[in-house]
Amino acid sequence: MELLNQITEIINRTIDWPEEIKPEDKLREDLEIDSLDVMMIIQEIEDHFNITVDKDEIRCLETVQNILDSLRKKNIQEVT
Repeated sequence: MELLNQITEIINRTIDWPEEIKPEDKLREDLEIDSLDVMMIIQEIEDHFNITVDKDEIRCLETVQNILDSLRKKNIQEVT
């Protein structure tokens, strides 16, 4: 499964977004994700990919693309 699809599924499980989630979507402004939702999404990402996301990294996550870039830096491509 493509990494973007995995991330959008995780986001959808948390916020149940009715529209397509795109890489350029801003978490707070476009997807209306609050800080609690961000923490829940990060927890699911950590569990799903068996990684740890540093608190400094979390502060830099403004878009879906930022999440993808952060995971790719950790050499996360996809999980089947």
